[in-house]
Amino acid sequence: MKQSIKFHKYSINFDKAPNSQTPHGDIEGALIKMNDGYACIQPWKTLGDNDLEYHLESISVNKPTDIARAGIKCCMIDGEARSNKVDLFKSLEIPSYHLTLNSDDFSKIDLSTINGFTHLKIKSNKNFENTLELINKFSQFKIRVDFNESITPDQLIDFNESLSSHTRDKIDFIEDPFPYDPNLWFQYQKETGLNFALDRGPYNANKGFKVRVWKPVILPFVETIQPICITHNMDHEFGRRYAAYCASISNYSINVHGIGNFNHVNNGYGLGMDDYLESLTWNDLI
Repeated sequence: MKQSIKFHKYSINFDKAPNSQTPHGDIEGALIKMNDGYACIQPWKTLGDNDLEYHLESISVNKPTDIARAGIKCCMIDGEARSNKVDLFKSLEIPSYHLTLNSDDFSKIDLSTINGFTHLKIKSNKNFENTLELINKFSQFKIRVDFNESITPDQLIDFNESLSSHTRDKIDFIEDPFPYDPNLWFQYQKETGLNFALDRGPYNANKGFKVRVWKPVILPFVETIQPICITHNMDHEFGRRYAAYCASISNYSINVHGIGNFNHVNNGYGLGMDDYLESLTWNDLI
């Protein structure tokens, strides 16, 4: 008997650019339902992903993409727990997370939102003057800078030379400065003395970075000997809850992740959000 797979489309509005490659506006995603479990699929075309329809179609023809396989894995984990009436977050300790700032919001940052955090992540781009100001202003924190592959190696050198020795020591890592090339990353990580973190790269990449960033809704798993920073995909709350779950059970990861604030009120069976998921209108994929 052919299994039933359903989907529900959603969109998230970003009133400001969510990263250096994506303008403000709506991003489309879908929740899928398979074997009584749920998952979130939200590709970013601006970061090199195929569109949503491509990934949904890959499931229907039984040739799932990496993003689709990540969703299927989540459905299996969530579905098994729901079938057994298990709250996956019961007795789990949700890890700490960094606060994400947009470099263009330098003058709008409410200092009260910074309290309680140890790490800040700055979404930056090739115009990194505001990023440098933020690093100088908040040098009491460990700083993570995400360029989303928006600068060149020469611009990275300029950025590095603009840091004081004090602020350079506060840089936790530089994420995706330019498109991943293991030898090039190895060269410039050594030359700058900055720790690189790889997000957008092969699941089994192993050279040129000190931290592997893993989004569980983008890749079903990663193979690495480096510490792992688990982050959400700036996606639906259900996808974020899956990232929080993966971070909570990870045995080989850093202490501060990118999972965002976690709402315990929405716990239930599996990854939670029971009433919300039941209230949605679902369409047949298969």
